[in-house]
Amino acid sequence: MALFYAGKVLELVGITSLGAGLLIGMGNHTHLVAPLGPMSADKAMGLELAFFVAGVLMFGLGRWIERRAG
Repeated sequence: MALFYAGKVLELVGITSLGAGLLIGMGNHTHLVAPLGPMSADKAMGLELAFFVAGVLMFGLGRWIERRAG
C-alpha cells in the first residue's frame, strides 16, 4: 500500500515539474511574469528541457512503482 502512494506522489511531482517547465518557457517567451526572472532564450530552453526530462522520468518511475504495487 505504501508503494502505491509513493508511486502516486512521484507521478504528482512529475506532472508538477512538467508544469514548471511550461511556465518557465511561456513566461520567458511572452515576457510575462517569469518565475526566475528574465533570462536569455538559451538558458530558458535549457531549464525548460531539464524540467521536462525530470518530469517525464519521475512520472514514469511513479507509474512503474504503482504497477508493481498493485
